[in-house]
Amino acid sequence: MKFTPLSDEKLNKPLYEDGAYKFVVENAIEKISKSGNEMIEISMRIQDSNKMPINVKDYLLSMDGAIWKLSGFCKAIRREGWYKEGSLEAAKLIGARGEAIFENKSGDDGKKYLKVKGYVFDTTTQHGEPITQVIDEKFNDEIPF
Repeated sequence: MKFTPLSDEKLNKPLYEDGAYKFVVENAIEKISKSGNEMIEISMRIQDSNKMPINVKDYLLSMDGAIWKLSGFCKAIRREGWYKEGSLEAAKLIGARGEAIFENKSGDDGKKYLKVKGYVFDTTTQHGEPITQVIDEKFNDEIPF
């Protein structure tokens, strides 16, 4: 096999820069977190037109300290009614599309990964005209599951 070796600098450069990317939910599984809370683990695919697609996981928890993330996610996929009903089925999330703000993080093992920082959604006027794009800045969570 022939290949072109990359410099250490290029090898350590993240595939995706921090920023907003459109996503599609590839999989969603209902689970119980390590601390016993109900949650949905979602696997979403993001792709920039110039880059290869990658999968990113996010966790939607039902506990009070993390419910804002669930609300933002539902708004981003245009299913705010599901949030207002107080019930969400993982299977219904597969195929959902939206936009989120992603940031690069490093794990304890030094591996780099993308993490959802926030979800992007439109706020509309009474007549349905977009007035602004909102990013829920509360998405700076370090929630122990």
